[in-house]
Amino acid sequence: MSGRAVIKTEHTPSKWAANSIKIAGLLVSIGAGVLLGISSATLADNRLELFYSYYTDNSGLDVTSPSFFISKDITEESTMGFMYLHETYEKTAQGNAADTVSGASTVVGGSSAAFEEDRDELGAYVAHTLKDTTVGVGYYYGEEPDFESHAVVLSVDHDLFDKNLTLSARIMFEHDEVDKLDADATEDFPKDKDVSRVVFAATQLLTPKSLIVGGFALEDQQGFLSSPTRRIVINRTLPGGGGFVKDRDIDEKHPDSRFRQVYFVRGKQYLTSRGSLDLNLSLYTDDWGVGAHSAEFRFSHYLSPQFIVRFRYRYYSQSEADFYTEQDFFLAEEEIMSADPRLREFESRLHGFKFTYFPRLATLNDMSVSFAFDDYQETNNGVMADIIQVWVSTPF
Repeated sequence: MSGRAVIKTEHTPSKWAANSIKIAGLLVSIGAGVLLGISSATLADNRLELFYSYYTDNSGLDVTSPSFFISKDITEESTMGFMYLHETYEKTAQGNAADTVSGASTVVGGSSAAFEEDRDELGAYVAHTLKDTTVGVGYYYGEEPDFESHAVVLSVDHDLFDKNLTLSARIMFEHDEVDKLDADATEDFPKDKDVSRVVFAATQLLTPKSLIVGGFALEDQQGFLSSPTRRIVINRTLPGGGGFVKDRDIDEKHPDSRFRQVYFVRGKQYLTSRGSLDLNLSLYTDDWGVGAHSAEFRFSHYLSPQFIVRFRYRYYSQSEADFYTEQDFFLAEEEIMSADPRLREFESRLHGFKFTYFPRLATLNDMSVSFAFDDYQETNNGVMADIIQVWVSTPF
């Protein structure tokens, strides 16, 4: 029985998986010395950042993500910050999709699957610097109709050798409650999920114009790791060999634990021609049998003292989970059954550009305005997406 597992979604799909580890996003965060958008390592004091992102793909999924971030000095050694994100998901009835770029959770279902849903995230942090060490603590809260998440992040950054070497560590503890909006009286919801994550990174200045960042992230997940909205069809055989007919559909059943690992390295070289080159490499593995690797190349160049243009290309390749099977249907329940297309084998490519403008205003000399456009494609299932991002960063 070859083909894709039949997945039924007759109500609003949950986006709880959006808060699980995001490999691409995590690597970007590690490279910048941040985690979950809450950190102190690279933030300018007294700064406001406004951000807007729009994602659309050929499955009919649209995601809009306006957000803002503000950081403010408390004392000469201490800083505090706050962030807010509001995401709106809209899905029309056009088939299956797996969103691996925007951070939105996978949307699955037949041609009748359609929904609209909102998600809100709040975060706050406090950081204090003492000589060459900065320590911080942050709190994160995420909410949507069938999901609630609380997380605490601890951070440490320590400079060595006249700030030529920086060691960074992040520890995150997260507790999630996953609900099922149409659960019946026999089902025990909401269910708990606990996540512990550690991230270590080292940033070494090789020359005045080159640096390298390397490290790893480890994550342990325990509890309810399935989605209550992804359904698997169980069929039965008709008498006399007359084929199959649907018997019932059930929730997918994932293992109740998962250990994930990411190893990464990033190199950056500034060029004499007013440009820079970036190369980012990563390797991912977990105990579900999923393995992945990615490579990203970036080139940035000053068109003028006030304009920067950046081009990037990223390649990603992933193997499937040990228990993932692409079947049209099942004839009996199994101990582990997945309907998550993100656990399949696939490759993807992302390429795009970014423009940044510095107005050089007398009162806002450090202000910048950026626009980015990226094209995303998965090579083996036809998912194609466009991502547009606009953000403004200004001191105050």
